[in-house]
Amino acid sequence: MGELNSKDLSEMVLRLAHGIRNPLATIKTGVQLVKHLSDPNEEVEEYLDSALDGVDRIDLIIRDVQRYVKIAPIRPEKISVSSIINEITLEMEPLLKKKEIALRSFSGESCSIFVDYKQMLLTIKELLNNAIEHSPQGSTISISWDKNKKRQVYIHVEDACGGVKPETEQKIMRPFFSTSRVGTGLGLNIVAKFLEVSGGNLNMSPKVNKGCRFTIMLPEV
Repeated sequence: MGELNSKDLSEMVLRLAHGIRNPLATIKTGVQLVKHLSDPNEEVEEYLDSALDGVDRIDLIIRDVQRYVKIAPIRPEKISVSSIINEITLEMEPLLKKKEIALRSFSGESCSIFVDYKQMLLTIKELLNNAIEHSPQGSTISISWDKNKKRQVYIHVEDACGGVKPETEQKIMRPFFSTSRVGTGLGLNIVAKFLEVSGGNLNMSPKVNKGCRFTIMLPEV
């Protein structure tokens, strides 16, 4: 038998993911039903909660794998960078308040990009969520945007993680590498792949003893 090509491999991954998520949902419902119908002691309650956490963890991994495999700019449109960032900023307010982290937002010139709106929202939110998770309580993260004379748009997300070790910097863009206790290690790969199919790319610039700056680069329209 010959080796699987990229299309066949993607199709196999999506079928496997679908096949796993269906029984996973049944397992979760069953555990929740046991909790509801019985009166488990503390030890059993802890075990059931651990099982539910495990199911949610598997589901998160599957969803990220599905997103990574089937990324494509399905409905690209011209969007204002300031408008999409304003929308995201409002959405992120509850989490920022909960984590006691400030978000500073500032811009250069007005500019627009041609991308899938929904996926662009998810892309910027992924970077902001990452910045929030790795920044300490009471710190400030920032998001900014500008463009150059070559009509290249830059969107910067900068955290306050306190710096990145050289060994981490070398691995940070590898699939499934993560310094998070809850992440799958695919978030930055999903962002990079979406930007690639949209005609852009993602760069990371660590700042010594400060934090990391992730920069989205896309052509202006």
